[in-house]
Amino acid sequence: MTWGQIVFSIVLLAIGIAVLITIPAHAGALTHPAAVGTDDVLFGGDPDGIWVSGNLGNRLRLRGQTVVNIGAEVMVPKFGYTNRFGRKFESKRVAHPLPSFFFATRLDEDTVAGVDIHTPYGLGAAFPAVNYGMDTKTLVAATKAKPFVTRRLSDELSLGLGFDLVFGQLSWDAPFDIDRVPLPIMTKTDMYGVGAGLSLGLWWQPSDRFGCGLNYGSKVEVELKGRTQILTPFGRIRDKTEGRFEFPDKLDFAFGWSPAEDWLITSDFSFVGYSKLDNAFRLEFDRLMITKPVNLGWQDHVVAHIGLSRRINDRWLIGGGVGYMGQSIPDSTVDQLTPDVEGFCAGARFVYQAENFDLTASVTKSWGENDTPRGKIEADIWVIGLSGTLKF
Repeated sequence: MTWGQIVFSIVLLAIGIAVLITIPAHAGALTHPAAVGTDDVLFGGDPDGIWVSGNLGNRLRLRGQTVVNIGAEVMVPKFGYTNRFGRKFESKRVAHPLPSFFFATRLDEDTVAGVDIHTPYGLGAAFPAVNYGMDTKTLVAATKAKPFVTRRLSDELSLGLGFDLVFGQLSWDAPFDIDRVPLPIMTKTDMYGVGAGLSLGLWWQPSDRFGCGLNYGSKVEVELKGRTQILTPFGRIRDKTEGRFEFPDKLDFAFGWSPAEDWLITSDFSFVGYSKLDNAFRLEFDRLMITKPVNLGWQDHVVAHIGLSRRINDRWLIGGGVGYMGQSIPDSTVDQLTPDVEGFCAGARFVYQAENFDLTASVTKSWGENDTPRGKIEADIWVIGLSGTLKF
């Protein structure tokens, strides 16, 4: 075994242990205008074959007969909230691990199949002593397991189809409120559920230097079930709770263009359709026989990235880029429990490629702020990613 294989095995083992440890914990991110995964369009893809991640139709550009990728990102967000009276609160500096897994194999010359597991959606924050001296911690997250198949339709066109199995999670430790007016009564809610949807990708590549495509993921309804604790001066009230949460559909356009040998420019533009979802989340209690509506009123927004990659030699690939993400939560409902901002990001990635394996490291910084009638929301987020890929 060579030194490179030894180092790769150690890194892959460390990532695998991290994945196993973190899956039972909060596997969701917070709101972030950042990349998702070390293979994101933000980092410029790979000049070899115009590899642009995210589009199911582009999977025929698989680098190898069979590919297994195990990765983990660590997201460290910092939120600031200044209320209308000028008092500023800062969120706890909590690290959120985001494991990912990708497997794909070439069934024949024109067909690739596999599975992709990652956490594309998350929202929430953890603030100390904002209301009545009570700490708050909120998280709404979705982890997707996507079996997929990609088929070549012609020399220039390929089509990909995926089945999205979505594991939803809601964790909500915050004062009980009436129409977002908090009361001095602490509640703790943890709910989980599963939903399903479909994804479709179409990729057109007329030459070795240019390719583009569309990718669509349907909205997903998740039936959440769990328990809520209400902490009163007279003791705890425990009850079963359930509710239906909808994750939005998403339409992406992406392209890759190689202006010269060993160079690749990638870009994507995404439309996220929140406005078509149910306007309110209804938390239904079992024994208490009450339903608590939570007004959402979330709005559509866009996401865009542009990246550049450069192959230095047979072993090293570097890349980087910038991105933008719009605001999905309107000013009328955004607060410290569900902070959201219009923001930007910048990132860099380094890839070491051997004959049978790759090692990838990335770093992304995201930032933004939002002035609302309720106060000012600020976000400053770092994401560090590490992944290992085996090629057979």
